Amino acid sequence: MNIKMKVPDQFTVENFPVLNHDNKDYHRIPIILTYLRKENYGLEYDLSDIEGVQLCALISTIERRLAPAINWFLWGDDFVYTKFTRKMYFGSIGFIKQLYIPYIWRNRKLNKAKFSQLVICLKNMSDSEIGEYLYSLAKLCITSLAYILGENAYFIGDR
Repeated sequence: MNIKMKVPDQFTVENFPVLNHDNKDYHRIPIILTYLRKENYGLEYDLSDIEGVQLCALISTIERRLAPAINWFLWGDDFVYTKFTRKMYFGSIGFIKQLYIPYIWRNRKLNKAKFSQLVICLKNMSDSEIGEYLYSLAKLCITSLAYILGENAYFIGDR
């Protein structure tokens, strides 16, 4: 099994991350998790129903609270975008594509992060306020996850 990142010729960032197994590519986290469950990779098959629901809730919380802040950090912060994100994602594509694809991808990622929270949609917030709000949600998420983990080695179950 090989989890890798590759730059597609398409105009979408929805193809990241990529799981490559048996010469097939699986794109996006929900599809990868579904595939791993089918192949019995992971710990879900030993969990009770309650623990399975708790695991789904943890994943959902991370996707709703933490992922938008990470996207905002990688794609919205100008310094991080120019020094790291742009080089990482677009270093291997041709010069002509580098002129327009990064702009399209960045706008998609920023819009997805902006409109991931209903509060941002209802208020007229500046980019700096949006960033602060998303970072506060991420901090709350990490604090909650730390509280849930407590002294345990794992969030759910014993392995």
